[in-house]
Amino acid sequence: MPRGCAPGERRGGRSKGTPNKKSQDIRERLLAMGCDPIEGMARIAMGQSPCFECPKAKGRQKYSVGIAGLYVDIDNGVERTCRICHGTGKEPIPAKLAGEMLSQLAQYVAPKLKAIELTGAVELKIPEPIEQGPAPL
Repeated sequence: MPRGCAPGERRGGRSKGTPNKKSQDIRERLLAMGCDPIEGMARIAMGQSPCFECPKAKGRQKYSVGIAGLYVDIDNGVERTCRICHGTGKEPIPAKLAGEMLSQLAQYVAPKLKAIELTGAVELKIPEPIEQGPAPL
């Protein structure tokens, strides 16, 4: 009586394509928080990330002057243009970060190219070197 699996037969284990517990737990947490990482990456890439310094991205914030300079003081501060977004209401995104986000998002839109594999025999004939004497002076 033969023992073991037949070639190509799969017994037990998680079926193909089923997410593992950690991945599923992370997805559920993000969904509960209302966080969509793809949308967040797209906002960063497009420079549409809201400013976290000024409330409701109005471009203005209340500041007071202290020993170390300006600091956010919602109660007693004087309203000024936001020092982070400079009144735009959008977080300034460095070009390098925007490029990285676009690079990460591109894999969901365009397929990655696979390396081309050559099969078959390749014959390469190298001619024999010609024997010559010393070069003329």
